[in-house]
Amino acid sequence: MELNVYEDILSFIKKFKGTSRECKRETIKQYPDISEFTLGSIINLQWQFKMIVNHCHIRKIANQLYNRYKSAVNDKEEPGIIIRLASEVDFSPSQLAKLFLEQHYQTDEDIGNSKKEIQKRFKDSTLIEDRDLAFEVYLSILEDDENGPYSDEIKRILGCEYEMKLQEYVSQIGLVYKTEQELQSKGYDKTPDIKLDTPMAVDGFIVNWIESKASFGNEHQHKQYTRDQYQSYWNRFGPGLVIYWFSYVKTIIDPQEKRFIIRDSFPSNPTCLNPDVIPPPNYVQSFVIQ
Repeated sequence: MELNVYEDILSFIKKFKGTSRECKRETIKQYPDISEFTLGSIINLQWQFKMIVNHCHIRKIANQLYNRYKSAVNDKEEPGIIIRLASEVDFSPSQLAKLFLEQHYQTDEDIGNSKKEIQKRFKDSTLIEDRDLAFEVYLSILEDDENGPYSDEIKRILGCEYEMKLQEYVSQIGLVYKTEQELQSKGYDKTPDIKLDTPMAVDGFIVNWIESKASFGNEHQHKQYTRDQYQSYWNRFGPGLVIYWFSYVKTIIDPQEKRFIIRDSFPSNPTCLNPDVIPPPNYVQSFVIQ
């Protein structure tokens, strides 16, 4: 994706006031020629960044917002109070619901002082004895498609789906490989999704490993992944391939990069190398001294 297109989408998202679900609907209408998966991923990345930036401020006014919530309940307002408050302050509905849980159990020594107990009730609202708050927390989690247990599970399933898709592609071209789970069972800590037993070549670049990312690749996220993951893969396994299935901004491409190449789909023209012509590791030619 060209930088100017990406920046235009970001500008639209930043100016939007409302929930992430509403933002996604309007962004898709605004950019009909761009994949919904790509737009959804860009929104997710921006929304996560916004939550980090806004969290301290929202936490400071959490008690004030919670009192407004209680007044709304007493006034018998329609369900969805937390969602409406979250939209008003430009914050995640599920995360605001979690802050309200902390406020609700503040005077309960057994629950209020335990993050584990709060988290348990956040994930299972049937454990909340206050009927109104339980329903509000439940609605907030359902509405929030960027944060919380519901959205986390969607992201996990999506990641697994594209890892399986990658494995199918590699199997179709007849390459033998090891999965992340197989590598971890051998004691490796940081592992790519696929480690090829025999390298392949993509546009003249040797690929030993492949990392699948069911997301859009922006500069901030890509730098984090490079520091926390790709650098380790390169140190251990040599050069590899990173696939951002939902596209990426072109500015993350470095023509001088030697550790990995970046694509938004599985290469259509990989060259499978003949393992018989590859010398074994640490191969040393021996000489006979006459």
